[in-house]
Amino acid sequence: MPSEVFTVYWKDVDGRQHRDVQHVPLKDAASAVERLCKGPAAQMGVTKEVLMTDGLDLTCFKWVEGEVVFPEGGYDKPE
Repeated sequence: MPSEVFTVYWKDVDGRQHRDVQHVPLKDAASAVERLCKGPAAQMGVTKEVLMTDGLDLTCFKWVEGEVVFPEGGYDKPE
């Protein structure tokens, strides 16, 4: 699996993990991350954690309860 594709997971209030998108380009993964971190579910406290991995299953982004914890210093939104 090439590293140019990404998968986005999220955890709910009960700690269950869900896969939102799988093996998508960066633009689509970033859109899913933004929706999960800032959308209605996050505003209501339903989304507790968001994780984006690359095609090699390496962590590219992690958000926990309103804070970006990886990468340090946040991230730049892709064009």
